Amino acid sequence: MPSIPLQSQILNSIPTDRHFNLQATIIMGSETFLEIILAILLPPVGVFLRYGCGIEFWIDLLLTILGYIPGIIYAIYVLVG
Repeated sequence: MPSIPLQSQILNSIPTDRHFNLQATIIMGSETFLEIILAILLPPVGVFLRYGCGIEFWIDLLLTILGYIPGIIYAIYVLVG
């Protein structure tokens, strides 16, 4: 009677592409870097690109209207955190 392979044996037999994982990490890192640069220049736009018209965007817009520096601080906090 043939033996049925265990799930861990099946998962271990699947090759992983480390180059692809590294490339995905680099792309994600560069996206975050561009979002941070945009958040410094135009804080609500940086938050909008990540969250759309969610509550984070409206809070950042209000903070930017009240003061540019609080808008930048909140945008970086939201994008990095």
